[in-house]
Parts: sequence; C-alpha cells; structure tokens
Amino acid sequence: MINSAPAGWSTRIGIYGRWGTGKTSVLNFLRQMQEECKNLVVSLSAWNADGSLGVIDLLYESLRDSLTEKNIDAESLGLIKSFVQQLAKVARGAGADRALVTGLNVAAPGVGSSAQALGSLALSSLRISRKDVDELVGVIHKNGFQRVVVFIDDLDRADPRLLPKALLSLRELLDWPDFVFVLSFDKDIVANALGEYSKSYGEAADRFIEKIVDVSFLLPTPSQRQMRQLSSRILAECCSFIPEETRDLICGRMPPNPRTAKLIARTLGSVREVATRHGPDEIDWYALAIQCVLRIVAPRLSLAIEREFLGQDFVVFKSLGTSFLDNDQVNLRIQGLVDSLSPSDSSSEFKSWLTELVGAVREARLHHSDERISYEMGLLTTEPAFTYRELRSLIERWDSDRISQNIAEEIRAASERGHCDVGDAAESLIVMSLKAYSQSLGNLAHSLDTVQYEACLYIAKRTLSFLCYLFDQDTHLHLLGRV
Repeated sequence: MINSAPAGWSTRIGIYGRWGTGKTSVLNFLRQMQEECKNLVVSLSAWNADGSLGVIDLLYESLRDSLTEKNIDAESLGLIKSFVQQLAKVARGAGADRALVTGLNVAAPGVGSSAQALGSLALSSLRISRKDVDELVGVIHKNGFQRVVVFIDDLDRADPRLLPKALLSLRELLDWPDFVFVLSFDKDIVANALGEYSKSYGEAADRFIEKIVDVSFLLPTPSQRQMRQLSSRILAECCSFIPEETRDLICGRMPPNPRTAKLIARTLGSVREVATRHGPDEIDWYALAIQCVLRIVAPRLSLAIEREFLGQDFVVFKSLGTSFLDNDQVNLRIQGLVDSLSPSDSSSEFKSWLTELVGAVREARLHHSDERISYEMGLLTTEPAFTYRELRSLIERWDSDRISQNIAEEIRAASERGHCDVGDAAESLIVMSLKAYSQSLGNLAHSLDTVQYEACLYIAKRTLSFLCYLFDQDTHLHLLGRV
C-alpha cells in the first residue's frame, strides 16, 4: 500500500490491534523496509506528546530531525524550520473543540448551524497554503526522496483529553502529497476516549476515525504455534539456566500476547544469578514459572488463588476457616474468581485460557508447602542470604574444622548476598538449619533400604550437631562478637 501509492497522493494507513499484539514490531519491520526503499522515514510515539497539540508538535520536530540526519542543505533546513513554525502557530489557533467535531460532518445532537459554521471556519484556519506544501515536497524530492513515510505509534496511549484535537489535526494538516502516514493504535481505546471526551461523538467515533484513516489493517491474535515458537525463543535467550525440557512445558502455558510473553521471560531471567546458587533439583522451575505467568497476567486473581487454593492444604478453603470443599465446589469457586478478578478487558477466550492456567498452577503446587511456595516466588524479588546448597557446603566444611570464625565469615558473606544486615543473615542460617534437619528426618523416615537409611542418618546427625554447635552458649556469644 505504501509503495503503490500514486505520485502526488497522500495516504493514511491504520494498524489496529490490542496492547501487546505486536503493532510496534510491525512498524519496526515497515520502517526498515522503507529505509531500504530510500524513502524519508519519520518516526514518533504519541505517548510522548505534551499539550493539546503535542502529537503535531512531535511530528514537526521528528520531520526536522529526520531531514537533519540526512544532511539536508542549510537553505532547505531554513525552509523546513519556517514551515514548521507556521504550522505550529496555525495549529495552536484552532477553534473550539465542539466545533471541530462538526467540522467533519459527524452527527452531533444539539449542535446548530452557527456551530457548524464555526467548525468550518476553524478547519479553514488549520489549512496551510498549497504553495507552501508544494515547496516542502519540492525540497524533499530535490534531496532524492520519492516520498515521506511517517510512523506514529501509541496513539492509544496519548492523553485521552488530547486525542480529539490531535486526530482532527492529523486529518486536516497531513493531507500532503507524497506523504504516507501509518498510525498504530487500539481502535476501541481511541473510540472510547472520544466518547468519554464528548457525548457529541457518541456512536460516531468509528466514523470519525474512518475520516482520518484511508485504509486499515487489523492485527490478528497470534496462533498457538506462533506463540509457542516465540516463547521457545525468548525463554532460551532469557532463561537458559532452566532445563530445556522444562522450558518446553512452560511454553505451553505462556499467554497469547507477545509483549506479555516477553515480560514474563525477562522476569524469569532476572533470577539467573540466584539460580546458580541452588542445586539442580532445589527449585521447581515449571511451578515457579507458570505461577509467575498467573501473577503477571491477572495479579488480583493470582492473589486470591494463592491465598485459598495453592499448596498441600489447597483443599481447605482458607478464607472461610477449615471448611472442606469437594472438587465441584472448588471448581465453582475458582470459576467465580476468574470471572470477577480477571482484567476488565478479558474476552471469553482469555478467561477460558486463564481457567486452564489456574488449574495447571494448582496441580504443579499440589504437594508443595506454603513455605516452599513463598520461598520460590520470593526469588523473583529477593536475593536469599543462604540457599540449601550453600548450607550443605557450610556444614560439610564445619564438620571438618569446627571453627566458629569460618561460620562468622559465612554469615557476613551471606548478608552481602542477601542485601540484609548480619543479624538477619544469622537468623536465616539458624532457620534454614532447622528446616534442613526436619527435612533430613523426613527422608530418614521414607528410606527404602539400609544403604539409603544410613546415608540419611549420617546427614541428620551431622545437621543436628551443627545446630547444637550454633545453640551452644559459648559458641553463640563468640559468633555474636565476631559478627
């Protein structure tokens, strides 16, 4: 559509899609293609707009910057500067908001002929003479560019109060020959913003947008295969520390939104360093990852599910005390939470996907204690002072030398790792040692043969000796003095 536009035509293209579906990526692809076609490319984000005509001001500045980057001669730059100043002055002198609506012949109940006349006057004042426009286009052609392609992203993120003037200005000011304008936004958000700004738009918001955009393209929701391919790539890039077979399972639970999928991969990737401090089987990466997915896509729902239905005691409806629920009651309650706590713009398809995700998280956490769930999810935001791998290593070293100074040094190192004071690090050491001893007793009770029993008994005795050493009064005071 861009390349086939006849010479002298102005073209306005709309790319519609919901947040995170890839509109910006499409603009990036188009921008690269147009640069290869030797067209002058101008890019701006409406998100950065400031003031009632900020989008237009950004356009002028971006046009000037693009010409400067292409080493346009000084005489031409002087013309551009003069033209930009003229446009800004005229644009800021535009007429009343309500009149601007009627100027596009959009039905506005209660608006009389005098207001319509005012709208026409306002629109006529917005126009720049054809001579000035032709001179601008001549400068562009003189410098070897066939056309100018302007990419305007994030219109749906601009201040809703500024959208009517900005969109109308785009319609009236940007009807320039050999210019192509590619506008990227969520059409529903923009239409709603227009309706909230003035009841005059009402159901005519779509018609208003159609007067701005010549041709539109709706980005489809990525297919499951496409999302799996994307998820596989970004998880491999961000989370190589997670085993490949586990990453494959996580891919099947990623959301159908490219931007959100990238956010999840980056969030999981943030634990790369702390992952190296754990043993290979200490973290359930699948459970951690899909619970992270739930937290990111539906934070309020995640909070309710974590409070009531996760862990070994998920069958207990915790918010109501100790009332036991059968599976039908649990499923009914969860469905009610999905319906009431999903993001406000959730479609029925998204809610169905969300319900399946909740089921997968519950199953993954079925035999995990609340304590383990809290620890693993805490890794996303907190660096632990000690891990069980580090504790086992410390106990092994202590068992050979029994020197309290070494323990004190480990506590100081742990306080630096965990970004906490030494007192908290020491407390963490004691608490984790108690947990490790409790776990060793559990392993001892479930031993299946004599060899395994003896190995578990040795670990339990050594851990208990370490605990007794920590609680010994002389050692305790000695540690406190050194720490």
